[in-house]
Amino acid sequence: MRQTGYFFRSQKSHGQPMSYGHCWRLARQYSLTAGVFVTGSDGELRPANSRDFRHGAAVNQVLQGVPLSEVQQQLGHARIDTTTIYTKLASRERLAVHAGVEW
Repeated sequence: MRQTGYFFRSQKSHGQPMSYGHCWRLARQYSLTAGVFVTGSDGELRPANSRDFRHGAAVNQVLQGVPLSEVQQQLGHARIDTTTIYTKLASRERLAVHAGVEW
């Protein structure tokens, strides 16, 4: 696929790429249907959006030991320090797992 290519075409726009808004609405609709919710910044549950899925996948990759440079490339981050945020999220999850273990 070319760098300027796209995966999804829209029937409404006669084969052109889907708009950001349309993709957002689809992800929200499917999250509601599947019952996938995340805690928002206000502490309330909200339907997951495509960013939540994308960044959740990044945390899972870090947890599984995928090199940070690979995660950086997949997310399209220009700087590695932007990607290191996911190591902090992964560390919190790891700490929670270890805290639950009785020695």
